[in-house]
Amino acid sequence: PRWTYEHSGTTYDGTAALIRSLYELCIVESKQTANLTNGTDKSNQFAVDPSKLNQAASSLKSFKTALGGDNELPMIDQRYCYFKELLEFVAQPNTLARLLKQEEALSKVFYIREYLPGFDDTARIPDFEPIPFLKRAQLLTSDIDFVLRQAGAGLRHMDNLTAFADYKVPQILRHLGVLVYGNELAELVDKQIELAPGGQAELAIRVFTLLAVEQLRLHIPGCTASQIDSML
Repeated sequence: PRWTYEHSGTTYDGTAALIRSLYELCIVESKQTANLTNGTDKSNQFAVDPSKLNQAASSLKSFKTALGGDNELPMIDQRYCYFKELLEFVAQPNTLARLLKQEEALSKVFYIREYLPGFDDTARIPDFEPIPFLKRAQLLTSDIDFVLRQAGAGLRHMDNLTAFADYKVPQILRHLGVLVYGNELAELVDKQIELAPGGQAELAIRVFTLLAVEQLRLHIPGCTASQIDSML
């Protein structure tokens, strides 16, 4: 069963569910934080409650409880590690300001890879050059760009980023006929047999997903790879 999150009568799943859950976890309305707005209660003012985030990061059990929702979120152990790593990083002096600095998108990705090892999604195969998918670093960069754009100006050259090489986009591309699997791989996928992490089949799907999205970009002028990823 898919992990879902319900709020105000609406049921969310996938990334939308995770975003909604985290939002409800750490955001408090201005009426609870009037001092942050010079005593003026504005309904469109919000603030982050760090204590809720720290409590959620205190243990895997606390993280699961804080997220809530129905059924269990896939890869919950890994997600907890990334969540805790990011919180510990931004708790250091000046790191949050540096993380939110307006700069080139790729510079942001490489900064995240350097200082947040858990976000370094690089495939390493014997006798081959490393393949830096950097999915998590690019996702965080995309999120930072979104936040900065709400304040006026986002990151520069977001079109230099690739799509996010995960398991959802290739499913959709295959359904649309953009990706076509060989008989052996198709049989494994159709029977829902888990592919070996970092194995040849998994890496091939991830690589060709990125290439497919880049080809789609040629037919959608002005659209970045990450935007196409979101549309899919």
